[in-house]
Amino acid sequence: MIPTNYATLWVCQDCLMMAANGETAELDNSQPAPLCLLAGADYALGITEEAHASNFDHESECIRGECGCETVDFWTAPCDGCGSRLAGSRHGVTLWVTEQTPAASMRIPPAMTA
Repeated sequence: MIPTNYATLWVCQDCLMMAANGETAELDNSQPAPLCLLAGADYALGITEEAHASNFDHESECIRGECGCETVDFWTAPCDGCGSRLAGSRHGVTLWVTEQTPAASMRIPPAMTA
């Protein structure tokens, strides 16, 4: 069954690398563990088609895969994956919300319904 409830999260480079490759560069002890806020949650790299259409005004570019909507080059908001407050790029991740979604990951904005 494909979940229809989701939320778009914005994660730092370290969380993106952990999600994509299962590893990241060495971190110092002052940094939180990548994806620690999403432990046990179902997520996927990228944002949904609905998020593209509802959040951005360049649908034709999105269809061709040329929009770049899934990356914000510089953001000061904390990472939704680990809580790091280091400013930098953020990358779109879709959290699939189910009854089993860990409470820790629900600190994000309310889930959207597709």
